[in-house]
Amino acid sequence: MCDFSEGVSSTKAEDVLHVLRDRVALLPGSRDRHNRPVVIFPARENSPSVSIDNIRNVLVYLHNVTADEFKERGFVIIIDMRKGTPWANVKPILKCLQEFFPAQVHVVFIIKPDKFWEKHKASVSSSGKYKFNLQMISVEDLARFIDLNQLTRDLGGTLYYDHDEWMECRLDLENLIWRMTDIMRNFEVYSSEMKNGNMPFDVDSAVRAIEEHKLLRTKVFSISVDELELQARNIQRRIKGTPEGGTPDDGYNSSTSGGLCNSNPDIIASLPHLQALVNSIRTGRHQLCLQWENRRQLLDHCSQLKLFEKDAEEMFSWTRSHSEAISCQFIEIGTSEQDCQKLLADHQDFARVVENNHLNIERIERVANRLREVGNYGHKQIDATQMRVNDEWRRFTEKTTMRTELLVIALSFHQKASQYLRNSMVWLKQVEQDVATLGTIVTQDQLESAVSAHDAFGDEEKQAYAFAIDDGRKVTQLMKSYTAGDPLGQNASYKKIVELINQITRYHKEFHTKWEMHKQRLYARLARNAFEADTQSVFNWLSEHGEPYLRKNTSIGISLVQAKDLLKHHLKFREVAANTHGNAMKLYDAADQLITCGEVDDPKVRAEVTELKQRMARFQEKVELRKNILSQSVLLHTHFGEIVAWYKGLEDRQNMYRVASLSVDECEKRKEDFMKENDGTAQAFGTTMAECDRLIHALQQQSKLIGIDSSPSVEIVEQIREQITQRNAAFAERHPSQRSSLQLALKCANFTMNCESIRNELLNWRRDMATMMTQTLMSDHAEQAGRILPFHEENTKKVRKTVKEILNTANEILQGLSGNEVELVTPDGVPLRAIVQSTTEHLKEVEENVMKLAIASHEQIHQALQVQHALSLKAKLKSEIVYLEDRMRSVTYIIPSNLSEAMAAQSEHDKFRVELESVTKKCNEYRIRLERMISAENADSQRIRDASNEVNADAQGLIGMFQERNKLINAANVCYRALHENVIPLLNTLEKDLTSTKDYCMELTGHSPREKYEKVEEKLMRHNDYRDRFLKGCTYALKSSDLFLRYIQRCSASRAYVDNSYRTISDIKTQIYHRQANIQKAWPERKVKLETCLKATLYEVSYEQRMDEIERQNAAFAEWCRDGQKHRQLKTCAPQMLDDWSEQFAAFSLSATEERTQVAKMLSLADDFLDQIGDDVHASELRKRLAAIRDRFGSFGSRLVEFGDQLAAARRVPKGCDRLKEDLSLNRLSNSRIEETLALAAHDDASVDSKMRKPMLELIKSEKDYIEDLRKCIECYIQSFRAAENSVPSILRGKEKEIFGNIEELYKFHRETFVEELMKYEHSPEDVGYCFIFWVETLNALYTDYCVNKEQNNHLIGLPEAIQFFSSVRLAHKLEHSHELQSMVIKPVQRITKYGLMLKEILKNCKNNVEEIREAHNVVVGVPKRANDIIHLKNFEGVEKLGGLGEFVMQDTFTVCEPKHYFKKGRERQVFLFECCVVFTKKIEANSKIAYVYKNRLMINEIHICEHIEGDSTKFGLRQGSAPSSDQRTDLKASSEANKVLWVRKIRELMQGLMTLNLDTPNLGSVSSRSSRPSTSASSDRFSKDSSDFQERYSLHSAASSNNLDNPVAIGCSPVRLPSAPFFARCKFREDCNEAPEHVRNALVADVDVVALFDGPHPEALAPLSPAPRLRPVPALFEDEKELREGQFLPNKHDYSTLPIVSTECSSESRRRRVLQSNSALSTIDRASRPGDMTWLPRTQREHPGTSPMRSTWFAAGA
Repeated sequence: MCDFSEGVSSTKAEDVLHVLRDRVALLPGSRDRHNRPVVIFPARENSPSVSIDNIRNVLVYLHNVTADEFKERGFVIIIDMRKGTPWANVKPILKCLQEFFPAQVHVVFIIKPDKFWEKHKASVSSSGKYKFNLQMISVEDLARFIDLNQLTRDLGGTLYYDHDEWMECRLDLENLIWRMTDIMRNFEVYSSEMKNGNMPFDVDSAVRAIEEHKLLRTKVFSISVDELELQARNIQRRIKGTPEGGTPDDGYNSSTSGGLCNSNPDIIASLPHLQALVNSIRTGRHQLCLQWENRRQLLDHCSQLKLFEKDAEEMFSWTRSHSEAISCQFIEIGTSEQDCQKLLADHQDFARVVENNHLNIERIERVANRLREVGNYGHKQIDATQMRVNDEWRRFTEKTTMRTELLVIALSFHQKASQYLRNSMVWLKQVEQDVATLGTIVTQDQLESAVSAHDAFGDEEKQAYAFAIDDGRKVTQLMKSYTAGDPLGQNASYKKIVELINQITRYHKEFHTKWEMHKQRLYARLARNAFEADTQSVFNWLSEHGEPYLRKNTSIGISLVQAKDLLKHHLKFREVAANTHGNAMKLYDAADQLITCGEVDDPKVRAEVTELKQRMARFQEKVELRKNILSQSVLLHTHFGEIVAWYKGLEDRQNMYRVASLSVDECEKRKEDFMKENDGTAQAFGTTMAECDRLIHALQQQSKLIGIDSSPSVEIVEQIREQITQRNAAFAERHPSQRSSLQLALKCANFTMNCESIRNELLNWRRDMATMMTQTLMSDHAEQAGRILPFHEENTKKVRKTVKEILNTANEILQGLSGNEVELVTPDGVPLRAIVQSTTEHLKEVEENVMKLAIASHEQIHQALQVQHALSLKAKLKSEIVYLEDRMRSVTYIIPSNLSEAMAAQSEHDKFRVELESVTKKCNEYRIRLERMISAENADSQRIRDASNEVNADAQGLIGMFQERNKLINAANVCYRALHENVIPLLNTLEKDLTSTKDYCMELTGHSPREKYEKVEEKLMRHNDYRDRFLKGCTYALKSSDLFLRYIQRCSASRAYVDNSYRTISDIKTQIYHRQANIQKAWPERKVKLETCLKATLYEVSYEQRMDEIERQNAAFAEWCRDGQKHRQLKTCAPQMLDDWSEQFAAFSLSATEERTQVAKMLSLADDFLDQIGDDVHASELRKRLAAIRDRFGSFGSRLVEFGDQLAAARRVPKGCDRLKEDLSLNRLSNSRIEETLALAAHDDASVDSKMRKPMLELIKSEKDYIEDLRKCIECYIQSFRAAENSVPSILRGKEKEIFGNIEELYKFHRETFVEELMKYEHSPEDVGYCFIFWVETLNALYTDYCVNKEQNNHLIGLPEAIQFFSSVRLAHKLEHSHELQSMVIKPVQRITKYGLMLKEILKNCKNNVEEIREAHNVVVGVPKRANDIIHLKNFEGVEKLGGLGEFVMQDTFTVCEPKHYFKKGRERQVFLFECCVVFTKKIEANSKIAYVYKNRLMINEIHICEHIEGDSTKFGLRQGSAPSSDQRTDLKASSEANKVLWVRKIRELMQGLMTLNLDTPNLGSVSSRSSRPSTSASSDRFSKDSSDFQERYSLHSAASSNNLDNPVAIGCSPVRLPSAPFFARCKFREDCNEAPEHVRNALVADVDVVALFDGPHPEALAPLSPAPRLRPVPALFEDEKELREGQFLPNKHDYSTLPIVSTECSSESRRRRVLQSNSALSTIDRASRPGDMTWLPRTQREHPGTSPMRSTWFAAGA
């Protein structure tokens, strides 16, 4: 049946009823002037915004209920923004129209809003964003596009529209349609039940099925079609406005009801479907009734069939049981005649019963025929059942008949056996009587009568025996045939039969023996009488007839006729003699028999036989001799006539030898005939001569045997001999000439035939070669080509040799023709010489043409052999690759558990690397060889390419396995070295150092304050430096552990083994993390102690400096005063002198004032310091020193003031020193400038600190708020969702994961782990980057999973059911509107984004750990992009079927120009980057869904990157092959230059990770750098259009952009390539530094650390505990020369070809500045040094650009 819901929206009006009632969108049935449907979004005053899902649902519903004939024309949308409708409510409508509306939107009219701001937002936001036409329009202007009668009244039209009535009409219409649809579905169910119902299996189930089928008919007829039709008519009348009576009824025909529906084409369009449903229901019920009747008939047939099967089964059972009974007693026939008779009678009675039961069989057959006639469906079952019963009945009747036959024969045997045994005794007595009467027989007649009577008596006995034995054997055979070979020896009946047979046989043998003996004696007497008479008859014939005839006939005849007559007469006589001889032979046998039986006299008979034999032998010899002579005579006369005629014929044919035929067969035949003639002539001559000799000899022998004269006959023979000899001599004279002519003719014929054959062969060979070259691809039959080439070469040689030989033969023939006596010609008269010459010339021409083609064919076959050799070499390479793969698999399952195992695995791996490089080298050579074959235009280029690709693919697979193992081993080495050689020892040392409670200053007793300060400063610097190294080392160790864990998980070993290894490394990683956390807790305490010591020692140094300065100024002032002399001279001194002294005193006062400022600052800061440290061990000593400096400066100041007062008095200046007294006062309140300076410094410190701490505090606070929000989401929404169970809307059931994602995992991670980690960095925001770096994997996994899930299932929470359900949950928990579910589930996405903003804020103001914070920022920023990439990856169709991709990295959209298509427009492709390849896909959009279809891919280890493409900074190229050509280059145009740089960097990282083998290029030390400036060579290479493999793959710019953890090179290394030997370890640093290359000297001048490149982790993380030597600017270069030269940092056991220069994060000056950053006021004290002196400098000089960075902020140059 059809789909009865067609024409009805799959979304019911009930589903969107709440949206329809809100009048979100209207479908009044309006059409524009092009008959496009109009959807209206009316103005909704003071109404809340509608969700996107509700808008989407109502739009889909309105589209579905629109008449189908108008949908394809597109829709017109009217959005009314009057009455205060905001733009925020319009944007979701436009978005749904853009993304979800299933039909084309022709135009969207937005009625201009009333408010200016909304109008402005609408006009600005709607420009150019949407795929449909969007127009801002007034209500009045709508009439330009839509007629007023098609616009509702609120839009200024005249169309009446009542939305409530429209909804009511739609609800009634849809309810009726869905009800009728349900009825049709029930019809389908009933029909399916009848169609698929099982048939009954027996009679009872058939009866039950018939009853149930009758009930189904009742259900069908209970449905009232008339009632449904009446309801449909009422709805139709209501829509059309025409009631049944033709007058208005119930208001349906009024202008407010029927008028509305009647004018709505969308509602009217559903009326035909309504009527169609009614008709379908009526038709469906009729069809169902017909199906019911068919089912009823089928069930009736089934019932009849089951009854038939039941009767047949009963008859079969009866037959089978009786058949088995007969089988059991079949061979029971009794042991006597009486038993047999009784059994036979019983069996005959049973046979009559069987005959009566045959009527039942006939009845079953009649029933079966009747069922077949009525067309019963089970005719096959009926036939099988009937056949089964008939077969069983037939076997049963056959057994019955066989038993009847057996019993009848058995009874007959018993009767005949009894009669024979009774007669046998009588017969034996009769034989004995005949033997006794044998002597009374005398005459021949009596003897013959006795013989006849004896034969008749024997025949009688034999007949009786045969009758009895025949019946017995029949019985035994029948019994054996029935038992089928089973033993019958234990059966009594069988034993009795056999016993009777044996008894009869014994009696028969005994009788026959006696009867035969008597018969022999009778026949012997008859033979004796006959022998005597016959012997005498033979003697008489020999004497009277035989011997006289031979003496009389002795002639041989003088002619053939006479000789034949004589032979004929003799043969007749010979026949008579043969009969006589036959009679004699019979007499010999008779004599032997008579002698044997003893009935004759033995000596007499033997004598007669001997005489007869002798006479017969002599007579036979004479007869045979005469016969041979006559035969030879006939033969001689015959041959004589023939040979005479033969010689005459030879003479007549001697002229035919001049004409020579060109047919070889004819020539051969003529030669053969000639040879046969010669041979025949010679043979005939010899034979005739021999016959003459034999005949003469036979005549001579006859004369001796018979005694007669044979000389006349001998003379006749001699005459014949003489005539033959003469004729043979004449023949011998003609023979040589004839033979020579025949030989020349045959040679010419053979020559012409050979030439023709050779020419044909050459032409055929040429044809074959041409066919092979044009039609056959020889490389497809490489083995055949290998076999063909030797034959081809051999054929070429044979052709040349054959042609040469045939030409030699031609010369020989021409010479022979010249020397022959007779000129030979053809039958046409053409001389043979001309024929030979023309044939030779033609053959030469053909041979020349064929050889040209042979050379070309040889070249093609040679190419095919090259292909074959290449393929065989491919198989060899593949076998080597398979061998290496097997070896690789044998070690792939081993994961190193410690450093020694990792190093051992690395050693084995290096050995394997050598073999792999060898195989790879062979593969490359193989590839180059095939490329040469292709470039040589080999005919089978495609197959060569396939072979090359196949070997390349296998090699790549092996390299992939090796790389995977290489990564695991490298990761193991890096991990174990980082852990066990560096990080763990470093942790042990730091834990020991940080747990120490000793004060470092107290250990420096005996040192000067400056020495103590330098020691403490060095200790603090080392402490801070160690912290950086410690954090970086731990971070790197944890990263290397993560990398190792990732490769462990990818290992293909057993899961238990992998899990154990994973657990071991994970435990170590966790332990390191906890130890790192403990050290970080103890580190600030230790730092505070060291800073306290440093400040205390600083104040000691400052105290000494200030005291020294005070003493110096005091001494200078005293010297100036000359020990008080000026005091005494003041009153008497001249005014001019007083003025000079006043100027000098002012200088002293200024110097003292400046010193007072420094002292006051120091005292103020020292007081604050004392307040901070409280009762610290340094406090008491510092207070004493401060009191001393106050007293000393106060005394000095008082002296100055006193002198100044006296000087002022002398100069009569009133209050001249009051200002000086105030300036020299150490009271803080007495000088506001000190306050201002300190306040400014504090403000600077507070400003810098707040810029760092404020984002950090905000980060921690927002983290706690975020955790609280997650808790509310879990406790309120998730737990309520789980508790609701069945009350959850059906569309949301079982979709907790889709709605909430992994939000519980996020809550657990942030609450238990991450917030605590962030709080550790509350006072050190610059280190917070380490927290994000350490938890990068967890953040990536959790948030990527969450973002992907939310993006794919976000529509669920927008469903009306979901909004209603979760709104009730929110109200039940009394949550604010801001805590609705949509706001809660978006918070993780907002959180991961906010991390990036906060880290960016911290990054703006931080000075330390910039790279770590930037890396952390990249981590959190990359999570959303990673989620977006994964979403795109999920749309990649068939990605799981592509092998060898590796892990997914990222994706983006590029404009791709494929190789050799640069002048064509690039195609937009979605490019996916995987660990092992770059995959290009095509984007396909269908039904608002996006899919990516695979196009092609490039393997990472097969490509070379061209970073810059001329003319476009956003392009880069990926080239395949080793040749620097653009033919194999694919150009990619990115959306931006930054995106291009990102992809180039990522691809280079993957290339460096995959090219660790360096199979194609030399092994290079790859370094990375924070600097973006490449070396000169790399730069020039990169900016070339297509650089070489080495430069392009390993450019330093690429290395600079790398951040690959697979490369165990220091993070932050500078791209400086040092000399190939340990240059810094060898050179004398001061004297020989100028020998270093320029870029090395530049690096040294820039003040960098030299760190050796270990095989293990980051050098900064693994640096020794003592500070690394600093290379200060030239000429003060390499102060720590000795330490470095001793190999402390460059171990001699390594011979490194390259050493990276690790850039420090700041200069030595800035690093020391960091030590005092916690006390910014101290950093304001600036000082420079002079040789041997200390001079205070103003603060501003520190900021002067000319100030040396090494000396600008420190108290002394030595520091």
